[in-house]
Amino acid sequence: MKKIVIEALGSPEKQARCVDAADPAAPGAGEVSVRILAAPINPADLLQIEGRYGVRPPLPYTPGHEGAGRIEAVGPDVQGLAVGDLVLPGVFGTWCERIVCKAAGVTRLPPDTDPLQAAMLRANPGSAWAMLDAIPALAAGDWVIQNAGNSAVAGFVHRLAARRGVRTIAVVRRAEALAAAKASGATLAVVDDHERGRDDALQAAVAEAVGAFETAAGEPPAPGGQPRIRGALDAIGGRATARLARCLHDGGVVINYGLLSGEDCSIRPHELVFRGVRLEGFWLSSWFRGAGAQRIRTMYDELAELMRSGTISAPIAATYRFERIAEALAHSAQGGRDGKILLVGED
Repeated sequence: MKKIVIEALGSPEKQARCVDAADPAAPGAGEVSVRILAAPINPADLLQIEGRYGVRPPLPYTPGHEGAGRIEAVGPDVQGLAVGDLVLPGVFGTWCERIVCKAAGVTRLPPDTDPLQAAMLRANPGSAWAMLDAIPALAAGDWVIQNAGNSAVAGFVHRLAARRGVRTIAVVRRAEALAAAKASGATLAVVDDHERGRDDALQAAVAEAVGAFETAAGEPPAPGGQPRIRGALDAIGGRATARLARCLHDGGVVINYGLLSGEDCSIRPHELVFRGVRLEGFWLSSWFRGAGAQRIRTMYDELAELMRSGTISAPIAATYRFERIAEALAHSAQGGRDGKILLVGED
């Protein structure tokens, strides 16, 4: 079989190699063998190869935090799973053609789910679902703001929030990205042009946009002039964290889940001390450990059905076979790319 191997940390394009390897052994008790149909290239994968992620697997290793595949073989003592089932493996190391994993960690999907979309179900939709769930007292009519507002995670946040009656504000860096953010389901989209203005410029732009929206909807002005922005999702860190915090209603929460800036999160004491704003971190792996099996199952059952019905989806820029890993990684590094890059096998 083909698999991707990382033998040293560094540039993903230089370090990732596709090698021929023996197929894994037959599944043992409580295990299944899965043929990988598709696995996305996520920012976490690239950061891990560069040595900048929170966890460093021992070298050499095969990357891949998520993917989708079909069960090829079932070991003894496995119930509820069968050969041919479309599944999420639920294990690390999905940049390969075959993998053996514990049946307990496998999520079975509706059979008519698109395998390419299914490959992107675990990380980004799961993060969007769990982060929305972590915002206290979030109710219909409230707002959530997020930067990297045209990203894959953002698109899932927009769609999932809308199902709850929650409105979303997508913050993007370029005016050219506004249309994509709106198309992904954002209620409003604004540009964070802090480089040409003050750190409070985003706060003013958001307040104006929300005020205009609520006025047009015939809603009364927000008490104290503070829009009900209960949560902020921060994928960037650095000063971007502080700019989101300024936009929040008193008592709101900033949830940081990414480090695109490469800088530590920054937030003014004024927000923390006088306005009761909180800054929290989110990592899906940690959430899994605390959520419990039933809650994880509930989340993925809901997300799988939404994906099967087409309610949620993610754009795909291109697909590449495993042996074209260098081209795939080069494409994933291109700026302005509209959609995910997926590594694919044979169905």
